[in-house]
Amino acid sequence: MNEKVLKWHLPVKPIGYVIRGGIVGIFAGLIVSLFRLSIEKAIQLVKQFFQYTHDKSILFIYAVIFVFIIMFILGHLTKRKPNIKGSGIPQVEGQIRWVIDLKRRSVLFGKFFGGILSIGSGSFLGREGPSIQLGAAIGQGVNEYLRGDKTEEKIMITSGASAGLSAAFNAPVAGLLFGLEEVHHHFSSVLLITCFSASITANFVSLNIFGMTPVLYLGELSIFPLKEYLWLIALGMILGIFGYIYQLILFKVSDWYRFIP
Repeated sequence: MNEKVLKWHLPVKPIGYVIRGGIVGIFAGLIVSLFRLSIEKAIQLVKQFFQYTHDKSILFIYAVIFVFIIMFILGHLTKRKPNIKGSGIPQVEGQIRWVIDLKRRSVLFGKFFGGILSIGSGSFLGREGPSIQLGAAIGQGVNEYLRGDKTEEKIMITSGASAGLSAAFNAPVAGLLFGLEEVHHHFSSVLLITCFSASITANFVSLNIFGMTPVLYLGELSIFPLKEYLWLIALGMILGIFGYIYQLILFKVSDWYRFIP
């Protein structure tokens, strides 16, 4: 009787990308989690500082001076490292399209400490964009150490951006979809498994540090009555209009800024 020999062919390349995505997710999860922790501690210290100096006029002057010092440091930092300005998402998209070339060490350290100073001091900023750019820098660094080519660099940067968003908000699905739709604007099986591996791993790291408490915790919410659902349509229309107006003004601010001597 002839014996049938079963040959197992492992998909080496996809498994390799899963492993690479996991490595990116581990480092991005650690860096972004440290970023989150530092911001939370800084915000607590700033709140306590301003509460303590609120009724003390002399100390309040020192508090104002402290704010101006932070502004000066941030201005000097962004002047030396212009690619860390803003949210960082446009820079990552430009990097994916090879429009700009970012130095990962410069972006990593500048965005990390600049983000802590700006967000931690109470500025009207969020950690979503900085976390995405930090994750992208991690992905770029991992690709350099593994000696990947330019195509692999784009995949690793995208997976790093997905991992950064996932770790920032404990949202692996949002991180995956963001990397595919917003950053890369292209879908492939390799990109999917790499981003998914990075997002899941980064989320696992952040969950072990911060626990299962939601980032945007609103407390116990009652069930929304079914008969009131029509109001949600009106709310969506109003928010859409205000969002459009906000976007128009936001893009015009840079034009208005040029008229200032």
